[in-house]
Amino acid sequence: MSSRAPKKILVVDDEPSVTGSMEVILSEAGFEVLTANSFAGATAILKQTSIDLVITDLRLSDATGIDLTKHIKKDTPEIEVILMTGYGSLDITIEAIKAGAYYYLEKPYTPDRLFPLVDRALQLAELRHENESLKRRSSSDGPDANRPPHIVNDFPPPGAAPGFSPRWRSASGHAAAVRRDG
Repeated sequence: MSSRAPKKILVVDDEPSVTGSMEVILSEAGFEVLTANSFAGATAILKQTSIDLVITDLRLSDATGIDLTKHIKKDTPEIEVILMTGYGSLDITIEAIKAGAYYYLEKPYTPDRLFPLVDRALQLAELRHENESLKRRSSSDGPDANRPPHIVNDFPPPGAAPGFSPRWRSASGHAAAVRRDG
């Protein structure tokens, strides 16, 4: 069994029956589920809790799911958003994707359709989070951290053992000799 904490999913819908059923379905699958019934409720949760995925209805009482998607992508671009609606149209789908939604799911949906989307969105969110972490770590290593090593000497020194390759100097200034076998 994995020691990793369950992924946190925020479900946002102004209909309590939808958030309740999604909470049951996703909790039974091993996810930690939080629910909100409005844009304001969702943003309050997002400020207080680290969320891995947001599933939101298009129509909320105080805004739209597209507004929420834009807000999330502006503040935390590594969080993926799945928009769901019973009022699908091509124009809304295009607008949702442009806002940064991972997927646009039409109601009614089945768990067989929902779970693969959730899994793929969480994988993408994890990759985005890992990418951001690597970028932060890379930029904190200094301006030369991403520079390739430089060749100091193209030829082995006189009398070098067979298989000796040129010396390389890393961006930090350390020299290293590389031995090639074979």
